[in-house]
Amino acid sequence: MAWCPEAEQVDRHPQIRLFDTATLNCTAILSGHSDAVLAMDARPLGPADGAAAADASASGDTTLLVSAAKDRSIRLWSAPSGRCLGANQR
Repeated sequence: MAWCPEAEQVDRHPQIRLFDTATLNCTAILSGHSDAVLAMDARPLGPADGAAAADASASGDTTLLVSAAKDRSIRLWSAPSGRCLGANQR
């Protein structure tokens, strides 16, 4: 979603698909939202993240994604593994 300048081209879907930018192959499908994903952001973990970074690096999770959906949920994801690390729903 963050890379598409034309909003009408964005598919409002409850799944998030991650792609390898070199091959354009889908590397993961993140499922968990029950309605359209409206916002998403990514953040690499670094040394300033302390214990969270150490735990994540040990498991290979070095980039976090956060997504917000029309179902009023927010989810935290591990980009490399595609697993949901936590969710908050209203």
